[in-house]
Amino acid sequence: MTKYAKCSECGYVIAIPDDKNPSDYVCPNDGNTLIDAIESEYGETFLKLGDTPSSYSGYASKFVSVKAEEDGLSFSDVPPSGGWTLKHVSTNYTASTNEFVLADASTGAITIALPSPAANARVAVKKVDSSSNNVTVNAGTANIDGDTTFTLETQYESYEFYCDGSEWYIL
Repeated sequence: MTKYAKCSECGYVIAIPDDKNPSDYVCPNDGNTLIDAIESEYGETFLKLGDTPSSYSGYASKFVSVKAEEDGLSFSDVPPSGGWTLKHVSTNYTASTNEFVLADASTGAITIALPSPAANARVAVKKVDSSSNNVTVNAGTANIDGDTTFTLETQYESYEFYCDGSEWYIL
């Protein structure tokens, strides 16, 4: 069986020999004693989670991931692998992170609003119709390469938008 220990301060994890205790080791990052040894016959690590919700109401079918700051958990509708979801729209729409929006403006111009700025958020938008109606991408309170909006005018024109946490950029 594999045994693991974790630093209570920085979260550093280390595999330790079966005949040793976590308290026999100190974290190489900050010198604190390691804790939470968990053994697994399958070689997997299960560390104690200290920030789980008091109720799981509303969390059904959500994906769980560690926050970028590594200080807690995050629950979302988007898979942590960064998988894309596909959405076909023909009216104004607010996109979600990691969403590929197929925009059909054949009955009139439409606006795709980007989600609120968040680090590493991505949205792709493609105009799928041949009409002269525009698909406008709106960044809301942020900018897209310095502008608040970006326009797709021709069929099959597509762009991926990436956010650094405050601004959106066209890739």
